[in-house]
Amino acid sequence: MRAFDDADVLRVERRLLSAIPLVAHMSLQGITLQKEGLSLSAPLAPNVNDKGTGFGGALSAIATLSGWSLTSIYAESVKANGFDVVVHTSELTYLAPVKADFCALCYYPEEQLLDVFLHKLTERGKASLPLRAEIRSNGEVAVMLSGRFVAFARAEQV
Repeated sequence: MRAFDDADVLRVERRLLSAIPLVAHMSLQGITLQKEGLSLSAPLAPNVNDKGTGFGGALSAIATLSGWSLTSIYAESVKANGFDVVVHTSELTYLAPVKADFCALCYYPEEQLLDVFLHKLTERGKASLPLRAEIRSNGEVAVMLSGRFVAFARAEQV
């Protein structure tokens, strides 16, 4: 479900690509919106382990960044540059080795969960959002993430 516009996506994409140094090292591509959710793509080469497959830490980071990005976009729709987002909890299940370029797909939340998130964020300045994400490579789901992301009002800059 979408509750945001292109300007919200662009602000988050700029922050993702410029403010998180790890993203550049991973050669992470920009945000792509798909029918079922938000995706981030990356090449295997800079994210490889000693076995020639996707490094678990890199796969975890990119799956987490997909949830961070989607939560940040929803927060931007409430107030531009008004909220910080962090991962609160996450659980990962590794199903198969990643042997080629890959993408993380964070699914849009159920409408009711999103409505509660946006309402609490607007009214209280803080809210959490449960999300699911997958790492896919060669048409196969290799990693599943279940997480909760928290948005909270950004402290005023002095």
